[in-house]
Amino acid sequence: MSIAMLRTGSVAQKKPERNVGDGVHRLKRTVGRGNWSRSLVACARRLGLHPSSLIDAGRAAKAFGGAQRRELCERFERAGAELAPSHVIELARVPVRQRSRGIEALLQKSYSVRDLRSYLRGAIL
Repeated sequence: MSIAMLRTGSVAQKKPERNVGDGVHRLKRTVGRGNWSRSLVACARRLGLHPSSLIDAGRAAKAFGGAQRRELCERFERAGAELAPSHVIELARVPVRQRSRGIEALLQKSYSVRDLRSYLRGAIL
C-alpha cells in the first residue's frame, strides 16, 4: 500500500499538483509515528531511491502546494525556462524571500543545481 501512495509521482508531468512529495505526506499520516522511518526506508528501497530523496520530495511538496506548483510550472513553461525537480527541492530549502529570488533567477538564466545553491547563498555568478 505504501508504494502505491508514492507512485503518484508518475503523473507529475501531466498534473504538477500531485507528486511523490504529496505521497510522502500521505504515507506519514497513514502509518503513524511509530512506523514512519521503517515505512519510509522500505518505500525508498522499492523505488530505488535513498530515503533522504523522499524526505526532500516531501519538503518540496510542503513548500510548494498543489496550486502553487501548477502556477510555477506554467510560469516556467510560458518563459521557456527549465525547472527540474532538483531545482524545486533546492528552492524549498531556503526561506520564501530567497526562494522568490531563485525563481526569478531561474526564469532569466539556466542554472545547475550547484550554481542555484551558490546563487541562493549569496555568491555572485
